[in-house]
Amino acid sequence: MNNIRQKQIEDLVFDISRLYMASDVFNRETTYTLGTPGEGEAHLDNQTANLATTLIIHTKDLITGNRFTNLESFQKHDTLIIQTSSGEIAKYNIISIRSDVDSSNEGHFILTIQHSFGYSANFSTEKMSYYLRRSASDYLIPDLNAELTFFQNRIDVRLLMETMLRSDGDNSKKKVFNETLSSSVTTITHDMNDEDVIVQVVNPSGSVVDATINNFKSNSVDITVGSSGTYKIIIIS
Repeated sequence: MNNIRQKQIEDLVFDISRLYMASDVFNRETTYTLGTPGEGEAHLDNQTANLATTLIIHTKDLITGNRFTNLESFQKHDTLIIQTSSGEIAKYNIISIRSDVDSSNEGHFILTIQHSFGYSANFSTEKMSYYLRRSASDYLIPDLNAELTFFQNRIDVRLLMETMLRSDGDNSKKKVFNETLSSSVTTITHDMNDEDVIVQVVNPSGSVVDATINNFKSNSVDITVGSSGTYKIIIIS
């Protein structure tokens, strides 16, 4: 076993020692034929650790009672770790999780899982420990923050433009032109002495149009539109 793999396994074992104190642990007699598990049982659809893709866990056992509500809080991207009584470990990402009940109205959960790390050995038919860890926030929060930042920036730019366009203040910071534009480049000159300007192109009906705007210089900018016509050009410094 190489050093990197040894380190990964050591980290995973340490992780499990913490999981046992801080996460939901389900000790279940496990078989490898999918169906409806009985009390204290679980079913995996494959005996080979790195091929297992579906797990059904019965939510009730004699020791801890019914833990339907515990499992109900888990979701996609959370983590499942399976440990056998002989010490083999396999780690999975939860792809989907849904609830069900059997004919006795006892709850169980069906998880679709994707192998992430661990042994590729075969599982034995025995009591195995299932550790569930809430890790979805590790994936979702950065994405959510990025989306919020993106939309906040768009709102800030929109508010800035609306404030400046409606301002009755210093018109030297805003120039309005009526120009004939086409699919050929039209150079619009201004006297703002600033190449960092905001340019907006408006058609006769008052709608902002998509225009190609480039070649920003201190006193000019190039504009191209898809359809020839007379447009209002607003330049804000």
